[in-house]
Amino acid sequence: MKLKNKSNKTAINSITTGPRQTNMELLRIIAMFMVLAVHANFYALGTPTQDSIEIDPLASATRIILCITCCMCVNIFILISGWFSIRPSIKGFCKFAFQCLYFSVGIYCVTLIIGIDTFNLTGLAQVFFLSKWDWFIKAYIGLYIIAPALNALVEKTTQKQLKYFLISFYLFQTIYSIRGSAPFICSGYSTFSFIGLYILGRYLNINTSQSISRKILLLLIILPILITSTIYFFDAKHNTFLFSGMCMSYANPIMIVAAVSLMLLFANIKLRYNKFINFISASAFAAYLFHYDPHILQVWFCKISKFLFDNYDGILCISLEFLFLIVIFTISVILDQPRKFLWKKVSILIR
Repeated sequence: MKLKNKSNKTAINSITTGPRQTNMELLRIIAMFMVLAVHANFYALGTPTQDSIEIDPLASATRIILCITCCMCVNIFILISGWFSIRPSIKGFCKFAFQCLYFSVGIYCVTLIIGIDTFNLTGLAQVFFLSKWDWFIKAYIGLYIIAPALNALVEKTTQKQLKYFLISFYLFQTIYSIRGSAPFICSGYSTFSFIGLYILGRYLNINTSQSISRKILLLLIILPILITSTIYFFDAKHNTFLFSGMCMSYANPIMIVAAVSLMLLFANIKLRYNKFINFISASAFAAYLFHYDPHILQVWFCKISKFLFDNYDGILCISLEFLFLIVIFTISVILDQPRKFLWKKVSILIR
């Protein structure tokens, strides 16, 4: 039996060319918010230590659970790309590149004008993603390039063969990522890992008839989060750090199960077309491009997040951090609107 493509076509990441499905667009927004939350937590504040756990175990446990939960973010993005399938085109790639450069070049120019940075080759390399910064952009471009071959693989492979491929792939990735003995896996921060997620997303879309109840899906989301968080907590508490790396890895198999379950849960939610959600989703990737720029992330984003964490406690701290992330997301969406206007003018020159 050959597998057939039943999904709408989509271009790269949050930039879609076909009809938008509001349920999946809402998931894109949530996934991007998770990205912001991960960076506002462990990246900005540092990971919980043995000392911090002994001083305030509840606060440390809360931070760990929130960060582990939000670490599904990247896997969800790639699963969605596979769910709809990437159909590469020159215009589609140019649209993605234009959005990336719109933010990187724009932010760099502003920093030069106001004098918080000076022109140098290192800064120029970052602007054009030629440094080690922005691993996601390069890993996704790699996936974009290989997408036609992956689509052909799925379309010309039987369901049984594809199932064996996925089992073999994730056994291989799990075994060799646990000890970091295969550098090209890079804890899931790689095109290699994206390939597995992409094909998994395609496989799940094509086999949506095999429905799973919402209760089971919720269980498959909550249990991996609790298991992974518990392992990380006691690993950090005893200062062993034997498993914490795998807990936070995008190649963590049980957290991949959680990401898959969350995607399937949203896929089963029937929402009417919502113009506002779809509008926000079209600019969701801008939140990554804006806040993850080194000038924003290291100079402003991390400092503000740490200020809130150091000066407020409990629910108030979480609420203020959440509000801060909403502000960052909102600013990003607003800044992305001129980019949309400019792209309409530029895109007529590309065929």
